[in-house]
Amino acid sequence: MKTQTILYLILSGIALFLLGACSPSETPQAQPEEPEIDLFQTEDAAKFILSSLDLGADAQVEVRLHAKILNPSDIIEEGYTASKHRVQNYEWFALVDKVPG
Repeated sequence: MKTQTILYLILSGIALFLLGACSPSETPQAQPEEPEIDLFQTEDAAKFILSSLDLGADAQVEVRLHAKILNPSDIIEEGYTASKHRVQNYEWFALVDKVPG
């Protein structure tokens, strides 16, 4: 009888250990989802801009693409004319100089 009790306790301990090992130790926390934005990547944006320019065969042009995408409510100011543009949606900003230098 004493052997059966010891065997029962050992088997119960093993079962509890296995159940504990199978259950997750921490409850996974929900990761905040970033909004899915359908935008060009940097390289694709640059290709799109260059393909959209109407240039002659001997044209010289300088194009600079801002390193990061603009967020809604960003403001772009142009110093020469003092014009301002408030970004309405996520978008790329490129400076196209048709008379470089």
